[in-house]
Amino acid sequence: MIQLKHSITLVTASILLAACGDGGGSDTTTTEKKPFIKATLVKSDNTFPWEQKTLTKVNLIDQDNQPVAIKSCVAEDKTKVTVKSNCGDITVHRLGNTTITVTGANNLTTNFIINGVPTKSPLAVSNGGTAGEYRVVTPDSQTLTWGQPINYGNGSQFPTVQNLENGMPLKDVYQVVASGSRSLALNSKGQVYSLGLNNNATEKPGFYPELVLNENGQKPLNNIVTLASSSDNDFGVLGVTDDGKVMQWSKNTKSLNLPTFVLDKNQQNLENIRMVAAGPAYGYAVNEDGNVFQWSLNPFQPRSFSMMKNLDGTDVTGVVKIIADGNRTLALTKQGEVLVTGNHRAHLLADPRFEDSQYTYDFMQKYGQDGNWLKLALKVSMNGQPLYNIKDIGMNKSVSYAVTGDGNVLSWGTSSIGELGDGAAEGVYSETGVPKLVVNETNNGSLSDVVAITGGGSSQGSVIALKKDGSLVGWGSNDKKRLTKSDEKKSYSYPITIQKSEGKGLVLDMTKYTKLI
Repeated sequence: MIQLKHSITLVTASILLAACGDGGGSDTTTTEKKPFIKATLVKSDNTFPWEQKTLTKVNLIDQDNQPVAIKSCVAEDKTKVTVKSNCGDITVHRLGNTTITVTGANNLTTNFIINGVPTKSPLAVSNGGTAGEYRVVTPDSQTLTWGQPINYGNGSQFPTVQNLENGMPLKDVYQVVASGSRSLALNSKGQVYSLGLNNNATEKPGFYPELVLNENGQKPLNNIVTLASSSDNDFGVLGVTDDGKVMQWSKNTKSLNLPTFVLDKNQQNLENIRMVAAGPAYGYAVNEDGNVFQWSLNPFQPRSFSMMKNLDGTDVTGVVKIIADGNRTLALTKQGEVLVTGNHRAHLLADPRFEDSQYTYDFMQKYGQDGNWLKLALKVSMNGQPLYNIKDIGMNKSVSYAVTGDGNVLSWGTSSIGELGDGAAEGVYSETGVPKLVVNETNNGSLSDVVAITGGGSSQGSVIALKKDGSLVGWGSNDKKRLTKSDEKKSYSYPITIQKSEGKGLVLDMTKYTKLI
């Protein structure tokens, strides 16, 4: 997780707390200032991202504009907010408004209100890389989309603003998810907009974003803090509530379209969940310790709950991001390592030893499931050593990606349309079971300055990467113009600029986001 700096303005709350003295004498009256203190929260606004400690500073002054030392700082509802006693940092645990009371050294009090919101991310969160379009959250909290639209309409070569049915832009967006048949957007209140198959239990594709209803079907779902959607499973839409539970709903089955809580094998809610992912068969939920729960997404089958395990049988821990598709699941740990489970074919496990049929047979007999599927987590390695210092992960159907702490990108898998980013000639088949550096924009060095990445496409895969200056580059197939070039038949094995308009690159203001991955 990368926290970004914000511009500084002042948000002020003040309150008159006491009065004193009325003077004396028949001919003269002495007017004294009523003592009070005023608290100034030094921050760009009063919003605080969910479960992300934010350093803060509160200035207190009295009625004479003299500074007052802070004696204490207390949240009105401690289940919603944790605040340091000197107001030095704040962490919100629930969405919405909470009052913070500040007491000065002079024992006067005042307060200010903060607003808990989801983290704001520019690229699609928990994307398994199978969408035919790309979506980004703009600095002013709208959605830009290009490529093959989720509502099966005409595609757009250049990023266009997502509108509501009334023609007005969809606003207040903090996160987006794009999958093969449905796109989701999350706003500051934790409400979810859905676009694509079967919005709100109808039987037709939704051509405009509609609010997802709650479990009773009476009001919009709210208090959701992050999302995931499977491209290959009708029941694979997942949301995490601000109190750490998981909700699941269908994307095209009328009778199961309303969200319900995911219960474990003991019929208890999952607790302290921080993120989710959805593959074709299984859902994944990561708790605050980085343990990974996995279960069958099909509600008509037994949930078959289990914990993701390492090769030695211990529970996987420390996961900070997880993504999944039909071929494998990738997890990033806080130590910067990458874990993979899934199909051993097509170099997806990033282990060249699987090219040896006898090694593969012996390994899968010991650790595999159904012959080709590795059910335990394997560390992705390069040159015999596990990857380390990785900051983000991404995938499309046939290639996996890892962003290093130095801003380079590693890729592994198979490609004939440039998804590996290895600079190969157009149409040339490439494969690697060892992560290799993606080339730069001129195909004469390594791509650099990348901070986040997300994949797209299905059989025509591609990928886009966000750079630290807010610009975006992409490589792979330009099918449906998803790389913002006019020739849909062309593919690129090296990064090209994602354009805002012809000849002008799309650039995002990085100071407006609170989380990059």
